[in-house]
Amino acid sequence: MVSTTVLRFLLILVASYLFGLLFYYVLDREEKLHKKKRIDEIISLTIHIILCIWIGKIIVNFQVFIKDPFAILAYPSDRRALYIALILVSIYTVYETFKKKRPFRPIWNAFIPVLLGTLFMYELLQLIVEKNTYYFYYIIIYTILLLLYILLERYPYQLHIVIYSWFSLQIICSYYLGSVRLFQYIVSPIFIGLLCVLYSCFILLEKKYSEG
Repeated sequence: MVSTTVLRFLLILVASYLFGLLFYYVLDREEKLHKKKRIDEIISLTIHIILCIWIGKIIVNFQVFIKDPFAILAYPSDRRALYIALILVSIYTVYETFKKKRPFRPIWNAFIPVLLGTLFMYELLQLIVEKNTYYFYYIIIYTILLLLYILLERYPYQLHIVIYSWFSLQIICSYYLGSVRLFQYIVSPIFIGLLCVLYSCFILLEKKYSEG
């Protein structure tokens, strides 16, 4: 039977994700059919990320999975599973972009505001439900990022500024809090730095590929 804590967490996660989708849908200036298509692609990408996290969890707990595959359901995902998932998603993104010549950037451009809206609402609901002021710092971070996203709507480098601001604010926050939190995962500041490098490399590769 699902515990109350797990059920509450899932409800918060779903409500936050729906808010993220709504945030994108309201702010995007494209036609409704275009937005609906993007939302379908975002949901597909989200499912892909969740599957990669599950693959990561299986890899991390491989011995348990071999002995009892169903026992893996009781194991929570940790940051190692998240790291593996992000590696798999990165490989998938590179493959789709450069090998299959699929314009993947439009999907990510739509996914970023959904992610920001989801993270903001997740932290807000955690603060309200858990009544822990620790979440307040992250609410400030995501409020700043959402405002940046809205104010720079017509600026050509909007997403780059927002993403690099997120990297910077997370590293600054880790200096004061001692760690970085991404949903329920506690990750290393070094990991945030590596994400920044990975994102920069992807931009350079995409630019070089489009020019070539």
